[in-house]
Formats: sequence, structure tokens, C-alpha cells
Amino acid sequence: MRVLRAAFTWLTEVRYLAGNPWSVVHDPATVIREVAVQVGRALPARLWTQLRDALDARCARHAVNTEAQDRADAEARQWRTARVAILLMGDSGLRRGEPAYARRENLRATPHAAGGAPV
Repeated sequence: MRVLRAAFTWLTEVRYLAGNPWSVVHDPATVIREVAVQVGRALPARLWTQLRDALDARCARHAVNTEAQDRADAEARQWRTARVAILLMGDSGLRRGEPAYARRENLRATPHAAGGAPV
């Protein structure tokens, strides 16, 4: 509404139009609805710290050399992947369905990093 009113005001001022039909139209009333943050669905800080410590311990424990190196490597990769996914969800606020359906081929570089370099 404001853009149209400003455009017609300008057209009237430069004498392209004889009158401005938008001068009598008022802005519509806007309704601002506040949505309460669902803090009850977030992990408390103490539990989040325990989760991070447990994931770090699992990743460190599977990083040591064992006799069944192939199985240990696969298990270590799984724990590191789980750790990355959980930390990403916690730090970015992703919902559980978003990383569950994420695919590597859907990732694209973004120029929104500091300095304009793609990330």
C-alpha cells in the first residue's frame, strides 16, 4: 500500500496524473502475534553438557587401535557422524526431521561466510 501510494504521489507531482486515488486509502491494520518459545522442548544445559561429554568419550574410546581394526574403524565413523549430527542440531536449532532426511548431494556452497568465500 505504501509503495503504491508513493508511486502515485510521485506521478501526481510530476504531473503525469491529475489526482492520486491512493491518497484516501489507509494502511491496513497489522496484527502482531507473539509465539512463545517452546523452551520445554529444549535440553537443559546440564543434560546438554552430559550428552556432549558422553559423545566425546565414545569417539575417543573408538579411536584407539584394536585387533578388529576394520570393525573399530566403522564403529568410530558411526560415532563421529552421530556426534556431528547431534552437535549440528543443537547449535543450529534443526528439528529432528531435517537432518533425518538430509542428503549430502543436496548440500550447496553458500557465499554468506565472512569474506565472501563459499562455505
